[in-house]
Amino acid sequence: FDIRWIVTSFRVSINDKGYTIDRDSNSNTFTDAQKQLFNQLRKNDQVVLQDIKAKGPDGKIVRLDGAIVFKIQ
Repeated sequence: FDIRWIVTSFRVSINDKGYTIDRDSNSNTFTDAQKQLFNQLRKNDQVVLQDIKAKGPDGKIVRLDGAIVFKIQ
């Protein structure tokens, strides 16, 4: 069976010199502000996608537990 979920919003977080910088998206794509954060990343930095909300096949929007963490190589 095919179940489709559509991301409706999420937050990108990075750590820059000890400070957490967050940028939100109210869609399923990266914003220009989030892309600018990516340009600041260096080797061994981490990018965290969190506060992910998605709409299920029943139309309800739910917040997903946990986060997705990427380590820059």
